[in-house]
Amino acid sequence: MSRSVTVSGFFIFLLGAFATAAPVRAHELLPQALLEYVQQHPEATADDLQKFIESDPALSGNDTAQQQKLIALARDPDGAGFFHTVWQFLILGIEHILSGPDHVLFVFSLLLTFVSVRKTAWLLSCFTLSHSVTLILAGGNILRVSSAIVEPVIALSIAYVALTTVFLAPRWPFFADSKARAFTVLCFGFFHGMGFAGALQDVAVPGGILRFLSSLLSFNLGVDVGQMLIVVIALPLIFFARRKRWHRRATQVAAGLISVLAMVWFVQRVVYPA
Repeated sequence: MSRSVTVSGFFIFLLGAFATAAPVRAHELLPQALLEYVQQHPEATADDLQKFIESDPALSGNDTAQQQKLIALARDPDGAGFFHTVWQFLILGIEHILSGPDHVLFVFSLLLTFVSVRKTAWLLSCFTLSHSVTLILAGGNILRVSSAIVEPVIALSIAYVALTTVFLAPRWPFFADSKARAFTVLCFGFFHGMGFAGALQDVAVPGGILRFLSSLLSFNLGVDVGQMLIVVIALPLIFFARRKRWHRRATQVAAGLISVLAMVWFVQRVVYPA
């Protein structure tokens, strides 16, 4: 029991780190706000752009080298090469899913009661398929759903998966049925895809059908790469814990903590929508 509490305490620490960590800006894409400033002030000088960056809370955290790259991009938005842009959108996709604790916990919840590679791969494939569809549709402005709806549903999806996987599936066959689980994950994936697409609102997506589609597909691929990184990191920890006597208790505590945190997010997102 004491070991399971220790493991759960460590898990609480990880949750806190995810929830409070400031997002790291690893990509080199032109921020949408900076592009709009340049479009509204075509006569802006490099000094003007520097002042705008320093006055914007989302941009001022960049170091001097990053700020200079942003200024160069703002003065010549089409100057970045095709492959450079595609690569940067791939990085953005990886960065987005790994810096989003809700998406990380959703994937982790799917792995809590790992049964087999085949069943896990099937669930992750359903999630990948559905979030890819809505990410591309939302990123192309074909599908529009308010974040006031999307974000609370994402929070609920985490609580639902954690609770049903650990507590309900062992007692009720419906929640353990592989087809029912796959359908549920597929449906929730549609909402996560729209959540992923929200990251594209902050960057200038290139125009032109080829560059536009390539950027969206590269971003989606980055999300999938980040998803696989979560699996690769989480599964060895889960395999290690399964060999211990306290595994069942630790899994239940972890699922409980995830559910409580997810419901807190749900209430926050309903009461204080973004």
